Amino acid sequence: MRAVVVERFGGPDVLELKEIERPEPGPGELLVRVVCAGTNPVDAKLRQFGGGARVSAPVVLGYDVSGVVEAVGPGVSNTASTPSPPVASRAAAMNPPSSSVRDNGAVDSVNV
Repeated sequence: MRAVVVERFGGPDVLELKEIERPEPGPGELLVRVVCAGTNPVDAKLRQFGGGARVSAPVVLGYDVSGVVEAVGPGVSNTASTPSPPVASRAAAMNPPSSSVRDNGAVDSVNV
């Protein structure tokens, strides 16, 4: 699948469109087929400076996303998270390396 990857921190020129492996949803996560993704000022700061221990390169940034649930991981029980309904997710929902500037991402079902 396609994703915008940051291999090293720096200016906008460090953003690279790459093919990466599609994530699988883990316990308590959903796999979301991303329809629309955005970036915000936090993403720009992380791209430029990194995020200390929480974010290390290579990383896929972008925490704002909307899309369609394609699969659910073990332990997901709320009915709104079963495959197909459109979802919108916010900042904390997609955690590196499963972030939103990609075709698919694993998100914590609690944040959807």
